[in-house]
This record gives sequence, C-alpha cells and structure tokens, in this order.
Amino acid sequence: MPNILVIAVGGALGALSRYALGVWISNKWDQGFPLHTFLINITGTFLLGFLHILFIERLNVNPLWRLGIGVGFLGAFTTFSTFG
Repeated sequence: MPNILVIAVGGALGALSRYALGVWISNKWDQGFPLHTFLINITGTFLLGFLHILFIERLNVNPLWRLGIGVGFLGAFTTFSTFG
C-alpha cells in the first residue's frame, strides 16, 4: 500500500508540474512548434537518467523515494497529456 500511495502522490505532483511549466513555456515562447512538450520531455528524461545514477550508484536512497520520484513524479512529468 505505501508503494501505491507514494507513486500516486508523486504522479499528481508531476502532472501538475508539467501542466504549470507547459503553460508558462507556451505563454513565454508562443510558436507553431510545441516547444513546451519538447523541453519538458527532454528535461524529464535527463533528470530520470541523472537521478537513477545518483540514487542507485552514489547514494543509498530509500526505495520509496525512488518510486515516488522516478516512477511517480518523473513518470507523470514526462507523459502527462497536454491540455489546451
């Protein structure tokens, strides 16, 4: 049960972050190309790889934190569908 809760909370925060950042980028740089989707996906992918190495190989991070950040937050951050 804690796994599901941690992933759900991380996912909710990741989806809200993606939406807020997407709106901000769209308002700042309005172009025909969906720049917000590109930048968010590139950033999320980079962070997932960086944090994986950091959490697994460098630090001894609690598995619940890894699930919440990696699967929950960054999973939702990189795949949440764009509205608007």
